[in-house]
Amino acid sequence: MPTVNMKYCSNEKSELTDFDKKIIDYIFANSDEDYSAVLEKDGDLEVFHQLAKTRESILNWYDFKENSNVLEIGSGYGAITGLLCDKCKSVTCVESKTYIAEALAKRCKNRTNLEVYAGNVLDMHFDIKFDYIVMLGVLEYQGNGSKGKDPYIEFIRRIKELLNDNGKMLIAAENRYGIRYFCGEREPFSNIPFYGINRYPNGCDAYAFDRRELADIIKESGLQYKFYYPVPDYKHTQMIFSDEYLPKSSLRERIVPYYRDKSTLVALEKDLYDDLVANDVFTFFSNSFLVECGYDNNFCDVLSAALSTDRGNEHGFATVIRKHSVEKRALDKSGFQSLKTIYDNMLDMEKHGINIVRQSLEPMKLTMPYIDKNTLSDVLREALRNDTDKFIKLLDLLYEEILKSSEHVDERYNALRKGADDNRNYGTILSKAYIDMIPINCFYDGGKLIFFDQEFVRENYPASYTMFRALKYTYSFITFANGIVPLQQMKERFELIELWDDYVKEENEFVRENRDFRTYGHFWKRAGVNKTDIIANIKHSIV
Repeated sequence: MPTVNMKYCSNEKSELTDFDKKIIDYIFANSDEDYSAVLEKDGDLEVFHQLAKTRESILNWYDFKENSNVLEIGSGYGAITGLLCDKCKSVTCVESKTYIAEALAKRCKNRTNLEVYAGNVLDMHFDIKFDYIVMLGVLEYQGNGSKGKDPYIEFIRRIKELLNDNGKMLIAAENRYGIRYFCGEREPFSNIPFYGINRYPNGCDAYAFDRRELADIIKESGLQYKFYYPVPDYKHTQMIFSDEYLPKSSLRERIVPYYRDKSTLVALEKDLYDDLVANDVFTFFSNSFLVECGYDNNFCDVLSAALSTDRGNEHGFATVIRKHSVEKRALDKSGFQSLKTIYDNMLDMEKHGINIVRQSLEPMKLTMPYIDKNTLSDVLREALRNDTDKFIKLLDLLYEEILKSSEHVDERYNALRKGADDNRNYGTILSKAYIDMIPINCFYDGGKLIFFDQEFVRENYPASYTMFRALKYTYSFITFANGIVPLQQMKERFELIELWDDYVKEENEFVRENRDFRTYGHFWKRAGVNKTDIIANIKHSIV
């Protein structure tokens, strides 16, 4: 177990809060770094922030250099410390509170490349300079709530003295103007809705920056920078964007925002994502920032990343986009078999005449060329606005591709048939149903569909089940679709009327398993908000 260096501890004693006691108890009772069993039972969001694997998503895609050393400032209870230990040769953690530093060491007791220091980093001396310095949610506290730039500039100037000449500093910070705060979410430091937007009129212990402020602070401290935009935030990141690769279309298809307190909401951020993108204001309203800083501008060449950390070790991936290539990386060694499955599935589809994105299987990743084309989902959205006949023809084309993707088998092998008395028409039964043949997983190019990312396959499933999924998610993500081409009309067209409800149940079970509802169920419940409640909140606020 790593020892805690107490050389720089002050004599000040902080009293443990009930929350601290709870987290420490969880850490000391746990035998390893997997807290799934705790998260199954405890639905406290703050516990989730400290112990969930999804915290690693802010940096599990980042290209740390081989054999590098890293200084993590403000490590807390070690939410990302294990990730840094996996990625880097040596990790030095600094935590101001002694009892948290001790809990961190206990949490990472099996790590052999970790040193833990308790105290103020500005008081410390290190024998080396670091390749990376990581600060997540730290900078906002360095001015004691000051609205001026000087204390934050001075802090970075002093910290950068610990950085190698070609090293990088990684800063994650809240955005005062994050879209969630315009929707009524409580400001994170004051716990008061709209308080940060109003620039903390009665003061606060911390200060969240806007993008311009943060950029100026870093620049005036003597460093260059590259901004990344984690969505929905830096604590439980699902996607990462950069100024070189901003979202072009709907984020609703890929992002599930969560809400700390639904009682103060007056709008839903997921309903506003598309407008932010369309009006070119996504970067201003990003809920969080991740900034890579350095003496030079030789920054990470990753443009964007999609993370599925919540799907566990075997199915968790980082899909990383560079200028000319895309990599799908397994986040854990046990995920290689899932990569191999995707690779094999795509080759099998190609043998059946399906167009696929070319791919190569390498150790722990699939590599593909970057394809600068619209997804079918994007094209369907545009067709709904301009050409409804095209919308229907595109769905017909998708179903044709689904039907030819595998051999057909006799109805008696139908895995979804409910006994001998089930006489419903399931249509064609596929030997292998690639259930991810849906509009967000294929490009549209000159009348052709080009598929990618086909991980999931079901044996002896109806082709209509895959088409059901295509319709379900198309109409969920394109919220105005039902008012133009009614979903009921598409159910009839693809003979899904009498099958729909059972398919919904089947899909719900798949989602529960795929998104690990056993571990993350409490968290995903925070994503669901009834619009009726939003209207009630609005009425309550004006009474």
